[in-house]
Amino acid sequence: MTSAVQSAPSGDVLDRAMIKDVDQWIEQLYECKQLSENQVKILCEKVSNSLAKFVLDV
Repeated sequence: MTSAVQSAPSGDVLDRAMIKDVDQWIEQLYECKQLSENQVKILCEKVSNSLAKFVLDV
């Protein structure tokens, strides 16, 4: 991971705060703790954007 802010093709920006949130959510899931509905929605959007970027780069 780079220290610079990453931009997805959709114009969505993944800043350090968002990356920290996502890391915490993944840690929560590993501990078998539920995420809120909003957290799940945001996490799914981020994963979807990342996969789309990966597919376009390949």
